[in-house]
Amino acid sequence: MGELGSFVKGAPLSKADISEDGTPFILYGELYTTYNEVVTSVKRRTQAQVDETFLSRVGDVVIPTSGETPEEISTASCVMLPNVILAGDLYIFRGDKVDGRIMSYLLNHVVNAKIARIAQGKSVVHIQASELCKLTLTYPDKSTQNTIIGFLSSLDDRIMNEENALAFLSDLKEGLLQQLFI
Repeated sequence: MGELGSFVKGAPLSKADISEDGTPFILYGELYTTYNEVVTSVKRRTQAQVDETFLSRVGDVVIPTSGETPEEISTASCVMLPNVILAGDLYIFRGDKVDGRIMSYLLNHVVNAKIARIAQGKSVVHIQASELCKLTLTYPDKSTQNTIIGFLSSLDDRIMNEENALAFLSDLKEGLLQQLFI
């Protein structure tokens, strides 16, 4: 993995830096709760100012540096937005040989067991960038990467549409039940 790109530690920000408006930013804990393999919108904002090193480039992959279990720490998200502050206890992986979305899928679903094995600690598990650099990955050529990304993106779109439809129907049901029992 070290031959495919480089790692940067996330900006030294925390939940205390959340604000109503400002620059979009991602905290490491949100990789477990808010974001999936590909990030196309960001929920948090901050007024904090950081060095441009910590601002996302389209295709950056973020990986938590710590977690509660080895399995939990082996997660990743590809940020498909520019200028998002990448903050907290995470690594930012930047490379140009493998599309960040493919890298995210590989880290989450192919080499996640390898990542869990190199994690260290008991009550809080940590991973070092130097250990991540040693991971061996196989990946498809650019044309195949684009085909896979197109397919997975269309599935993600379909899932999002179905989740929106489910939320609408749940709200409708709740509204009808309230009217029925008033």
